Amino acid sequence: MKFIDKIVNPAHIGLEYKFLGLNQPIEDSIKDKIVGMIVDLALSTENISNPLSYILKKGNLGKSIVKIFIIEKDKKQLIKEVAHVGEVPGSEGLNPI
Repeated sequence: MKFIDKIVNPAHIGLEYKFLGLNQPIEDSIKDKIVGMIVDLALSTENISNPLSYILKKGNLGKSIVKIFIIEKDKKQLIKEVAHVGEVPGSEGLNPI
């Protein structure tokens, strides 16, 4: 996994094996400011048949969107987009889906 670029200036970017994190100040969330990052995830041939899974967490404000693309040479194809809006009751502000 390799960090490629950021969109606007998030307060924190975390990138580790099996973890991506992106935060912004609460004031920016209230103003619906957008932050984001672009990451290159390469799958080995041994793992290509295993499904990619993730848990999307967000705070109680705004929305989070994950877009997954396959990029080969000059072609970019969106294969999955998940928009998370709202709250998950009992999750103490983590709101996982």
